[in-house]
Amino acid sequence: MSDQNLQDQNKSNQNMNAQPETASDQLAPDGTTFDNLVVTKSVRIGVPNAETSEPRNGLYVVAPGGFPNNVPILAQSVSTFFGARDSDGIDRFAINLDKDGNSYPVNFYDRYDGTWRRSISLKLGNVGIGTNNPQSMLHIGEGLGSGYRSWMVRGTQVSGGTDNVFFGLKREGDDDRQDAVIAWGDNTKDVFRFMFVGSGGPADGQEIMRLQANGNVGIGTNNPEAKLHLNSTRGSIKLLQTSGVGDDFSYDGNNGSLFGFTHYGKDTGETRFAWNNGTSKRDLLTIKNKGNVGIGTNNPQSMLHIGNGLGSGYRSWMVRGTQVSGETDNVFFGLKREGDNDRQDAVIAWGDNTEDAFRFIFVGNGGPADGQEIMRLQANDNVGDVRVTGDVYARNQILSSSRELKENIAELSGSEAVEALKNLNPVKFNFKADSDKNRHLGFIAEDVPELVATSDRKTLSPMDIVAVLTQALKEQQNTISALAEKVKLLEAKSA
Repeated sequence: MSDQNLQDQNKSNQNMNAQPETASDQLAPDGTTFDNLVVTKSVRIGVPNAETSEPRNGLYVVAPGGFPNNVPILAQSVSTFFGARDSDGIDRFAINLDKDGNSYPVNFYDRYDGTWRRSISLKLGNVGIGTNNPQSMLHIGEGLGSGYRSWMVRGTQVSGGTDNVFFGLKREGDDDRQDAVIAWGDNTKDVFRFMFVGSGGPADGQEIMRLQANGNVGIGTNNPEAKLHLNSTRGSIKLLQTSGVGDDFSYDGNNGSLFGFTHYGKDTGETRFAWNNGTSKRDLLTIKNKGNVGIGTNNPQSMLHIGNGLGSGYRSWMVRGTQVSGETDNVFFGLKREGDNDRQDAVIAWGDNTEDAFRFIFVGNGGPADGQEIMRLQANDNVGDVRVTGDVYARNQILSSSRELKENIAELSGSEAVEALKNLNPVKFNFKADSDKNRHLGFIAEDVPELVATSDRKTLSPMDIVAVLTQALKEQQNTISALAEKVKLLEAKSA
């Protein structure tokens, strides 16, 4: 309360404590009536009650018309114009009209513990509690932080020192739009926190969520490092679809494209992650209720199924592993159960026809070896071909040569062998891919005779060469034996 107001209040107190004649004695004898005004010793002033000829209350005033032209009670004073005392005659409450520059705010004061304190201020249509300069329709607390903005009018503002928080409406553009807002802070360290303050227990005072000035939101953490940072000992997010099928969660890349996932309910137990570019939708990843995961397919048949389609090479046992499919072709790497639960063989399975090969290709970053095929496995009926580009190191080499594997068996004549041997031209060379340029001896597949050539004339079979050499050697041995017999006969004749 201002000094002038306190002086005026003290004068008023002195006058009230002087114990003058009763109001009714000063005005007129008890029961005197002046037109519609009745004064009684019980200090009742006002319009008389029709039944008792006394005012209805201690002060009962009726004025025709109403605000603002006719005010029933009017006090002209720049000080206290209304007050109240307790039963001991001590002033406890006062309403003042205080001058503040060119305005006259109405202030409510109370003296609960013997000290006058301003509790409520009315100024320019605003109500202040704890402040005589309310800037919002309801302003609680002293001070006005640097976070205050001039639009913070229609709402509630709480301030303390340089900090403040505002809850209300913010006009945007025109009268038809006023956004609901919560605004706080005067620097980036100020946080908006949601706290539970139950009566005792471990959750009393627990922070539920916080919003930081950098736009990060933390739930279960006081240091959110992302736009939404969740920290929980249990599941952090649970989404429930009440009905229908829609995007349960989606991310807008702000370029017309949308990434989201959809759960298809308990009936199918299927969840799909999809990409929508605005004109078409493409499934990226599918999780089936049996645990299978599909990438590029919404019908995964293995625990991990990559690519669309399901080739004729698919088998029902291709479950526990990874399957890659494309149209009619597929390759599977995983386990195949054999007999009982104790045996599951590791397998690689591929192909839907005998032309499909399993190839090992080196794809280094540039250089002559980039894209080089190292080895291939082919399906030729019951025989599997292995093709290796490079050296093969082994302690022993055993070739399949059983009669059970062969057909169209015929003798290789000596003349055929000798003719083939005559056309075999050994050469010295090194392989282009061999950086060490190691020297080798051998033959050129394109130049060998037809008898030992392969269908593609790119490879040679050592056993074919061995067979030719063996038969040619036998043929030469027969010739040597025949010549030796002739020499023996000639020697016998000459003797």
